[in-house]
Amino acid sequence: VYTIFKPKSFDHFLLPDYKEKNTPGEVKKLLKNIKYHFYKIMKITPEPDYEINDPEFTEFLKESPDFKIKYYELRKQFKDKFKFNVGDIKDIDKIEPEKQVGAILFRNAMYIETGNLAVNQFSLNEDLNINKKEIIDEIVDKVYDKLLPGGLFILGNEEREHLYIADNSVKEEDRVYLPKYHSYLYKKPPLMNALAKDKRFEPIAYSKVSSAVAFSEDTEVPTVWRKK
Repeated sequence: VYTIFKPKSFDHFLLPDYKEKNTPGEVKKLLKNIKYHFYKIMKITPEPDYEINDPEFTEFLKESPDFKIKYYELRKQFKDKFKFNVGDIKDIDKIEPEKQVGAILFRNAMYIETGNLAVNQFSLNEDLNINKKEIIDEIVDKVYDKLLPGGLFILGNEEREHLYIADNSVKEEDRVYLPKYHSYLYKKPPLMNALAKDKRFEPIAYSKVSSAVAFSEDTEVPTVWRKK
């Protein structure tokens, strides 16, 4: 079951009663095309009786006067076209190892692999013995090998995906201190460094960062990278 909600959802234009406002003609045409294909393979379904969304986040969204939420599932004739695997991105090289793919979506999930928290969430209980750079380098290497030339690696725009609390492996000269939060950050974000290494990926799309602390509202971060 797939959820689309408003506000805070980038794909809320797929909701049935979405109205385009001040949208350039080419963009309007693109959105209409995406919506057509979405409803060709998906249909509205009742809310499931099991939890699929963060209940606290959903309650937060309900405070908005514009709140809307819809649930979707694949139409019957398309269900055999998709295969779902539960696993770890570190094992992506073991999933159909003989194949490469055109896109890998890993939105707002790198912080889970690295145990990273946004600076405003920092706790003295955070495990700083994790080598975040090492973990990220391993994942990016495997993603690179799994993608076809020109393939896309799609990330999220949360602050904790782009700023990293410095772990104990980071040298003094490679970290910066934030006195307000009593924490150190990597001076150079390890995720961006891993992607830009040897110019093997290039950023091709940016999103405004979802930030509570370190970024301004107008700051954009690279969220779509293309394998060269």
